[in-house]
Amino acid sequence: NLIFNDYDGRQHVARIYSSGGQLVRTLPYPVGAVSPDGRWGLSYSFERCQIYSPGYGYANGLDRELGIEKPAGHGIQVIELASGLVRQLFSVADIADYQPDPAMKQGFHYLTHCQFSPSSQRFVFFHRAITDFNYLRTRMISCGLEGDDLFVFPTAGMVAAEGSWSAGA
Repeated sequence: NLIFNDYDGRQHVARIYSSGGQLVRTLPYPVGAVSPDGRWGLSYSFERCQIYSPGYGYANGLDRELGIEKPAGHGIQVIELASGLVRQLFSVADIADYQPDPAMKQGFHYLTHCQFSPSSQRFVFFHRAITDFNYLRTRMISCGLEGDDLFVFPTAGMVAAEGSWSAGA
């Protein structure tokens, strides 16, 4: 199967096609990462990413919580690709309030750069905040597929988006 993100005129979606070119399913969210076992997808607000990190999001679509520093409506969703079942694991506000970094207290927060572990049982993501003078602070956090067992990596607010995560669990 092939999965790609699209815009349906109202919102961003993901479309899954069979190898024969038949539409299998349209998901109600875009997909930022697919698990190595092909069972799960992860989604976050590509609209918010475009506003605060141009080039990492989509130019069309609307951020429903534009101007809100720590939105409760945006977050990370896990999608069961076979059924299309979607669960929001946590909001941006939840993550911003989890073991908060004092340097990120003020600023516009968003979540991005999801990547699964090789086992497909955990994933990492970036929690970012644009602070005064467009200074970007980043935390790298991992968790299980239920949004449990959160771990904040000790990166001192600086994380590069290069390479791949190879820690299995």
